[in-house]
Amino acid sequence: MSVQLLLLASLPALGWGLMPIVAKLMGGKSEEQLLGTTIAALIFGSVFGFLNQVSYALVPFSISLLSGVFWACGQYFQFLALEKAEVSKVMPVSVGTQLLFVTLASGFFLKEWTDLTTVIFSIMALGVILTGVFLVTKTTHQQTGLTPQVLLYLCCSSAFLMLYVTVTGLFQISGAQIFMPQAVGMFLGGSVISLKSKQQLHFRKIIRNLGTGSTWVIANTSLFAVSSSLGVGVTYSFSQMSLLVATYGSIILLKEQKVGREKQFVALGSLLYMVGVLGMSWLK
Repeated sequence: MSVQLLLLASLPALGWGLMPIVAKLMGGKSEEQLLGTTIAALIFGSVFGFLNQVSYALVPFSISLLSGVFWACGQYFQFLALEKAEVSKVMPVSVGTQLLFVTLASGFFLKEWTDLTTVIFSIMALGVILTGVFLVTKTTHQQTGLTPQVLLYLCCSSAFLMLYVTVTGLFQISGAQIFMPQAVGMFLGGSVISLKSKQQLHFRKIIRNLGTGSTWVIANTSLFAVSSSLGVGVTYSFSQMSLLVATYGSIILLKEQKVGREKQFVALGSLLYMVGVLGMSWLK
């Protein structure tokens, strides 16, 4: 693997890992963050479709649009969780539950579990991943962990993001046909969600969150570009390292504190998470 390809393969993890950090830095309500992100996605999707002269059929277009709506719902709940808790606590649970839901949905509905051995090793890998997530978010001081409300937000987020990921696979839609209609669905979903708070939204904060959307665009584009060269398994492994970027990035950039043995828990949890993800990608 060349250095250039290795750097490109790291961009999805970097983009998705930095996205919640950038959202915190840009500020604003969840609706403002969501609109800023979806506007950036819509601009990219439109330019991509125009430059590549992509042709669209009704069913793939509709399913990809629905996928984008699911993403908007899932991302909104994640932004709500980030309003109420630290990135280093929210993102490990968010990514871990996404992996759990997507793996189970892929196994049962997309028929990726072809034999008993795959089922057993997938469940083992999930167990290692979730143990890593538990350690990364473990607290040892007076400050409490995630509240039931935040956990509910994250479960709703991961359920919608699971639908976002799997619905196109269920209808075997892939490649360039997805980008533009998916971005339209993201924008439409974000706009409908934001209607209830439209009187309280600030245009300047929405524009600031175009930066949040840019990290998503970088991640999504590079994932598409590198998967054709490295294959889905390797690309998947690299992209799921977004948890490490979000966790350590929030500690460094947002000054989120880890005290005492929490630093050791984060290091051990990160290692277990990496082992579990690499095992999961090997099965794929």
